[in-house]
Amino acid sequence: MERQIGLDELISDINQSKSAEVEVYLSTGIGLGVRKKKLEKLRVEKDEEGYITLGIDLDVKAIGNEHEIYKNDDAEEPSKTSYEIREEGLLLIILSLYI
Repeated sequence: MERQIGLDELISDINQSKSAEVEVYLSTGIGLGVRKKKLEKLRVEKDEEGYITLGIDLDVKAIGNEHEIYKNDDAEEPSKTSYEIREEGLLLIILSLYI
């Protein structure tokens, strides 16, 4: 079931996860590109401006409270939770966390 969450809940979930898969969606002006990366023990905290970055080199912009964050528990894979990070409805990142 998908529900909208805040940045603090996302930070807590990331910091409790064992591993993560990040899919970053980039608009190239001609089309949409996707970059993927797997990470072990990803840890984040807010910077002085209240944003987080995922600490990867995938052209990921900072995520803040103004972004729409949707959490979706995976019924078929209980150890996986997926998150969609959007800006004004445009999908930026899909983050899958594993516990």
